[in-house]
Amino acid sequence: MTSKCIARRAPRVPVALPIQVSIFSSGTIKRASLRDLTPHSIAVETQIDPSHEDDIEVSIQVPYEISLEKHVTVRFRGQLVRLLRDTDGDHEGFAALLHPISSAVN
Repeated sequence: MTSKCIARRAPRVPVALPIQVSIFSSGTIKRASLRDLTPHSIAVETQIDPSHEDDIEVSIQVPYEISLEKHVTVRFRGQLVRLLRDTDGDHEGFAALLHPISSAVN
């Protein structure tokens, strides 16, 4: 992961939603938790330990209470930019820059 902090173009919004993360290089598909997001990036809480600049796909299940529709699935592709560490320096997730690829009402 890059050691420098990526400059934020927008404020982060705390959001706690279940997501699914697919990491292309390893074929790993895991459930995780969305921690926060901006229009261009997300922070994910997970024990997945991705490689530097891995390409990923994230599927977010937006519940009815937020969408006011049926359940909506939003998919993004992106690239990991850094690992997130807790105060003890232990791995707790990652941050990624994202590009929307689809959304669908289920």
